[in-house]
Amino acid sequence: MMKFFTLAYTVGTFLVPGVNCDGPPTLSYPYGPKTKFPVGQSTNYTSLDSTSTSPPFWGTVFISKKFLTENDPNAFNKRIKYIGRECRSIYHEHLEKWVELKNAFVFKIKFKDGIKFIVWVDPKYKSKKRAKEVIKKMIPSWGTIPEFLRRDIHVIAILSEGEGANADVTGGVITWHEKTFDIDEGYNEEVCFHEAAHTSVDFDVYNTDGWDAAVKADRNYISEYASDYPDEDVAESFGAWYALKSGRLDQSDNEKITSAIPHRLALFDDLYSDDADWFPVSGQKSGRKYKRPKKKDWGTSYDCEK
Repeated sequence: MMKFFTLAYTVGTFLVPGVNCDGPPTLSYPYGPKTKFPVGQSTNYTSLDSTSTSPPFWGTVFISKKFLTENDPNAFNKRIKYIGRECRSIYHEHLEKWVELKNAFVFKIKFKDGIKFIVWVDPKYKSKKRAKEVIKKMIPSWGTIPEFLRRDIHVIAILSEGEGANADVTGGVITWHEKTFDIDEGYNEEVCFHEAAHTSVDFDVYNTDGWDAAVKADRNYISEYASDYPDEDVAESFGAWYALKSGRLDQSDNEKITSAIPHRLALFDDLYSDDADWFPVSGQKSGRKYKRPKKKDWGTSYDCEK
């Protein structure tokens, strides 16, 4: 069963805090882990209770447009190869139904660390040239995302209409509605990070003793979005963790994050601070070998009806 996670933020209505630090994100952090948490599977999830305090943010994508930017180290190498045209069935979140993209433009792209994506582009762009232009505009944002967050993504589906972005965590398919997040707004990288966290971090964290213990100990959510939709809690919290690590937030936002979810932050430290697969942030490739995604990776649900 596929599970979709949707990001439907409205860009341009959220105030962006000041930035006090330049340069790429680092792996240093201004807080210490509160404790070590086990990561074994749990069968007893404990939700937050009425003593919880209010989340400090509406959504973590908009904490700051500077914790990832188009000027950061980038793994995208501009290798875009046209494959052909195929019919693809895509779940359109805001129409709340599956739609068929007859004759979708299909490309493959490759990153400097060897990760490969398949890209399905809405046929409403009308030409291969226009479809490639859309890829050149949108896909480079994915190159700023650490390797370990990109490696479970198989397909980026770009739709010309609608709003938001969503992730199918089982198929590794990210559906992106172009018009929602304009390149000029500066939040594209943060949105990519959020959706990538669904495909890579959700599986590591949800339904584990460590996560359950951290949530119970924090007694708060990082954002109203996470509070309203608990399936978004990991992606929202992980985005705040990375924003904190970037060194680019003002002190007020640093304190809001560390005060609201210190135990979640500690858990992410335990799981990811020593991860070797941080290219391009780290500047060093992991050396892993990656295969080109195939139909079996994203599943038959994306096939058009015969």
